[in-house]
Amino acid sequence: MGGLTDSDPPVFCLFHRIDPARNVARFYLITTGPALLDAYAMTRFWGRIGGHQRHLVSPCGSAGEALSLTSRLPQRRLKRGYRLVQGTLPLASSQPSSTLER
Repeated sequence: MGGLTDSDPPVFCLFHRIDPARNVARFYLITTGPALLDAYAMTRFWGRIGGHQRHLVSPCGSAGEALSLTSRLPQRRLKRGYRLVQGTLPLASSQPSSTLER
């Protein structure tokens, strides 16, 4: 089982969508890193700020697969009105798309 190396830095992106007029205060967190049973995993956390949260772990076979999946999700968050609060956007990858995206 491998972990992320210096050449494959972990990804950390925290997004917020806040609209007091509509009583909306949501967050979305995307991270990549080593997993318990797989070499890499992309983990997503989302929910209401200060409230109940959900999470989903998507196992990946390689760092390239994890970065490919992770590079598409921030664009979807930005289109839905979220703004990047912490972290950096991962670079887009030329890897084929995966069916794990929701």
